Amino acid sequence: MIAPGGSVTGVVTRGAEEEAAGGVILACGGFEADPVLAEAFLPYGPSWPVGHPGNTGAGLVMAQQAGAALWHMYGCFGWFAFRTPDFPAPFAVDFSGASHVFTDADGRRFADETGYEVHDRLRALLTYLPRNPNRPRLPSWAVFDEAARRAGPLNGLLGTPNDYAWSPDNSAEIDRGWILSADGPAGLAARMGVHPGVLTSTLEQYNAAARAGRDEVFGRSADTLVPLDLGRLCAIQTWPGIAGTTGRPAARRAGPGAQAGRPARPRALRRRGGQPGLGAPDRARRRAHRRHGVRPDRRGAGGVPGRAGQRGHRGPGGSGMTGPGPRVAAVTGGAGAIGASIAEALAAAGHRVIILDRARDPPVDLADERQVRAAAQRVLDQAGRCDVLVHAAAAFDRADLARLDLAVWRPVQAVNVESALLLAQAFVPGMAARGFGRIIFVVSDTVWAPPAADLLPYVTSKGALVALARALAVAHGPDGIAVTCVAPGLTDTPAARAGMPAAAFETVRARQALPRALQPADVAATVAFLASDGAAALTGQVLCTDGGLVMR
Repeated sequence: MIAPGGSVTGVVTRGAEEEAAGGVILACGGFEADPVLAEAFLPYGPSWPVGHPGNTGAGLVMAQQAGAALWHMYGCFGWFAFRTPDFPAPFAVDFSGASHVFTDADGRRFADETGYEVHDRLRALLTYLPRNPNRPRLPSWAVFDEAARRAGPLNGLLGTPNDYAWSPDNSAEIDRGWILSADGPAGLAARMGVHPGVLTSTLEQYNAAARAGRDEVFGRSADTLVPLDLGRLCAIQTWPGIAGTTGRPAARRAGPGAQAGRPARPRALRRRGGQPGLGAPDRARRRAHRRHGVRPDRRGAGGVPGRAGQRGHRGPGGSGMTGPGPRVAAVTGGAGAIGASIAEALAAAGHRVIILDRARDPPVDLADERQVRAAAQRVLDQAGRCDVLVHAAAAFDRADLARLDLAVWRPVQAVNVESALLLAQAFVPGMAARGFGRIIFVVSDTVWAPPAADLLPYVTSKGALVALARALAVAHGPDGIAVTCVAPGLTDTPAARAGMPAAAFETVRARQALPRALQPADVAATVAFLASDGAAALTGQVLCTDGGLVMR
């Protein structure tokens, strides 16, 4: 600074003195703590700040409002980090022991785990080697053996803003469920939700390279190639943790025809979800997926394979963008016959599918409000958003009015109705901010059949879902969110076979206009259609997939 007599009159830049009257020196800081700006400009997809929470990009917004351009906004540094809802910030992860590898969400290695300077670890997600199939899909996993676990805390070499001290041998984090532990690759794969054959092959190939002292695939240095003991293994899920961003304002050069001595007109600020944005975030996202040859996600999640992911999906009526990569679908009851078929159909249509079910890991009891809210937060933490919510879970207890008590009634309403309401509360704000959303409730044609007297708790809950769908459709249609219901008939599932006499299936089929046995795939195909752009004009409706038993 030029400060004769203590008064600042200018600055020295690149050896040249520049004087200014009424100027401002602006220290901008980073923007990694603002989720909108991070999504717009950073190249990794979902990420979380591991540095100061005050780095929200306010200085950059001020600079652009003053007419500045933006420069190198994709620049950043950070580490792989573990995210838990128990603490506000992620924990940066690094190893004291060499017997570890990084895999992507499919259980495949994608880079040299030790080949980057410690502050530049995340570059492994962006570097594409044309000779290798390394297009990683998040979340990634750090897989390690007992020797690496005992070598030192996974968080300790790198700091954290959280008020928590990682245990020296990582045992406390295993007890917390943060680190998964199992016998052998197949056991660990089951806990990670990846194919056991894929993870087993990955670890065996790495061990072969370590024993040979040469990593032909990714070129990891020989002195770090230590085989993993495949007896007892551990894994921790990781996401990009951003420690700082390096983008900054830059002088905006006047274009042809601009008046001398006047700054060029600044670009208009964009607003997404009520927050200020910088420049053109949609274009920045497209650049991020082209940079270093990175392509959008190629498969679904939650153990369900998918087709090539879509980019920049349009919402209902052709408006609204869900962002790069496949749409994210949360499916309750995905371990049941109908729910599993729905998950498969959505994955086949290119969705990333996350299943919420008491039979999955982690289990979710949909009758428990706290577990439902925690599960919704996990979806947002893991995937960054939810574009499609399918509520296919159902509790089914028989009781007529005379035999009904609240011990039967309340669990059915909690699972069938209240969990749907809680999940909608969690996901609708993000859907509205992006201008796209699909909410689909699986109900039942017994609401109109007419229902049997002893189905009172179940039928009442399904009727409540229909009313909930119509209320949400009206309230959130302007936000680009379509809410619909699918009403199956008597569908041939193990649960239905266990709860109904065999003759009932033949009786119902004979009454259908289309006398065919109803299968879970019939429901799944309808749900997949309602989740698609082809159903952009449908909301507040109930589609009966019952072979024409109920016509309404």
